Amino acid sequence: MDLGYQGANDDYPLADIVLPIKRTRAKKELTRSEKIMNTRKAKARIPVENNIANLKKFKILSNKYRNLKEHYSAIFKSVCFLSNFRTLERIPI
Repeated sequence: MDLGYQGANDDYPLADIVLPIKRTRAKKELTRSEKIMNTRKAKARIPVENNIANLKKFKILSNKYRNLKEHYSAIFKSVCFLSNFRTLERIPI
């Protein structure tokens, strides 16, 4: 699990953050149902991770942002539009 998510449920109680079940020192092995649940969560996370990777292909999002905060939303939306357009162009209709 990505350590960036630790404490996310405490920081954002209204957000629907789904985290995998972790082993602990006391609980050395996960049950079969816990492993299946973690697999389902991982499969659902794959498209999200792929989309984030596609967005990071644009250098303005992968590097440190050095522009005005007021422009960030418009730039992010523009990159999302380009990424979506690129994805749609690859899918034959």
